[in-house]
Amino acid sequence: MSTGFTDKKSSASLKPDLYTLSRIDSAKTRDDLIKWSGKDSIIFSKDKTIIYLYGQAKIICNAFSITADEIIFNKNTNKVFAKNFTILFEGTDSPKTGTFGEFSLQKMKSR
Repeated sequence: MSTGFTDKKSSASLKPDLYTLSRIDSAKTRDDLIKWSGKDSIIFSKDKTIIYLYGQAKIICNAFSITADEIIFNKNTNKVFAKNFTILFEGTDSPKTGTFGEFSLQKMKSR
């Protein structure tokens, strides 16, 4: 079974700054913004709907943040797949960790 993760990291790299995306159906409000970063590399699918983040990868949404070794973010479905992740919900001090996780940003934003 393929998880979509690779064992090999790309040699291409971008600045480790947080980049900002707005949801496809975004009304451009602050709550609709998703910030993401990857320290080692960031790769886009050919149609730019899937973003692969490697090395201290991070997704920040209005109610939570996910950090992981690798993250795959699908902008069309708002699904995040994370390998060796830590998730922290806003207003809590206790992060949850795991080896592999699949998250729906829309469901989590409505918590």
